[in-house]
Amino acid sequence: MNKTNVILFTFIKSKSLDSILNQVLAYSPQILYIVSDLTRNNTDLEYQKEVVRIVNSFNDRLNIVLLSPNEHLGISKIVDFGLDTIFEKEEQIIILEDDNVPSHSFFDFCNLTLNLFKEDSNIGSVIGSNLINNTIHTCCFKSRFGLPYWGWATWKNKWCKLPKSDTFFESKFSGNPALDDILYTLYNTKGGNVSWDVRWSIYQYLNNLSVILPDINLVSNEGFSPLGTFTKNENSAFKLLPTFSVEYITDWCLGLESGKVFEIEYIQKIHSFLNELKNN
Repeated sequence: MNKTNVILFTFIKSKSLDSILNQVLAYSPQILYIVSDLTRNNTDLEYQKEVVRIVNSFNDRLNIVLLSPNEHLGISKIVDFGLDTIFEKEEQIIILEDDNVPSHSFFDFCNLTLNLFKEDSNIGSVIGSNLINNTIHTCCFKSRFGLPYWGWATWKNKWCKLPKSDTFFESKFSGNPALDDILYTLYNTKGGNVSWDVRWSIYQYLNNLSVILPDINLVSNEGFSPLGTFTKNENSAFKLLPTFSVEYITDWCLGLESGKVFEIEYIQKIHSFLNELKNN
């Protein structure tokens, strides 16, 4: 199986970068794309100097391709810029941000599912962070809705259909109270410089594209700090979720259709996460 290349989005957070880059190094992709947004002010610039130093320390061990926009884009546009640029060369990609620390199995899981489902018109993306405190792996599962995107993967032919604005948002509820509350919350952001992951999640939902997730958590978000855009709550229940690795990955998709219990719990966890964001 060919290894899928990796894109890492950086800005001003440096705390977890060494851990992330060491995991990428262990995975050893042919190319690591690093997308760095431009700074807004001198304070950002000082923080970014440490980011640059850490990235440069891996230059002799990883084939790093650096990409930056011509101006500061912010969270609503930088992922569009990075993925649109990458997909001029790649057909599929594994995506991390500067606070997403993966386990080794995250890359194996992404490679397996990207190749298994690349021809499946009903799957939009793969997510490695499921928010569920499950410790024993038995299967992966499908979900009708995906969020947050802390370590994920997708294909060019899925991502490049995503509109660059939120004008496509429409009310289309599910009958699941937790999911409907999530949808209602996100629909209400329409016209408000909405983050890329909200557009991506709603786009997939409205177009009947499911996400694939593992039943154990493979990525931990270490970015709950004042430097975060949305993850500023340092006491978050979702901070430093434990991650797991498994020795064999060939059975990841066994029991896929029996994973409904995980989808229900996952939707409930997303609901809890969004309520935490709204209340802090």
